[in-house]
Amino acid sequence: MMHKRGLLFDLDGTLTDSDHLHYAAFNVLLAREGRQLDHQTFRSQVIGRANAEIFAGLYPEASSAEHERLAAQKEADYRSLAKSLVPLAGLPGLLGLAAQRGWACAVVTNGPRQNAEHSLQALGLAGGFQLVISAIELARSKPDPLPYQEALRRLDLAPEHVVGFEDSVSGLRAGVDAGLAMVGITTGLEGAQLIAMGARLAVADYSDPRLLPFIEARLGG
Repeated sequence: MMHKRGLLFDLDGTLTDSDHLHYAAFNVLLAREGRQLDHQTFRSQVIGRANAEIFAGLYPEASSAEHERLAAQKEADYRSLAKSLVPLAGLPGLLGLAAQRGWACAVVTNGPRQNAEHSLQALGLAGGFQLVISAIELARSKPDPLPYQEALRRLDLAPEHVVGFEDSVSGLRAGVDAGLAMVGITTGLEGAQLIAMGARLAVADYSDPRLLPFIEARLGG
């Protein structure tokens, strides 16, 4: 019987402002063949998307097997750059409160599991989450709602008892379509853009005084 409450989080740009490290990792990869990714293209065509889609766009002539190899190299480059990460302000406190209240917490990312585990260790937050969903392991990635639906299923949560946190258009679409009340994190997009995409609230980080009342109103205190 579903009765628990929960918080579901994207990772990059949501738990930590790490998008600049992914941007650098893409350019480390592309520099090997004399190419470079400009920041506007990164923001419009990369952030929030699954690697299969990203690498099909960056290397349209390559095979899917080559896309997988290049993605694995890029992610290794990212992990080499992301030796230490800083959680967004207020996040450790929110996770501590969630533990006190008995709220389940999970990471739902389009990135590979190895990245998620690396990042959570670097953030010192590995113990704060009961579950990590890597959409790469599922049939469909965000913007499809399946990754969030899978988190709900595994944690035995009803969507009306959950708040989700995202920084990208694709992530917000996935969360909204899964029935979650979504909070937009303004690490990459303006608050108005996030609200227009379905976020109920847009904040810079987890210290915003509006956030806890919003969560408690959704989860029932």
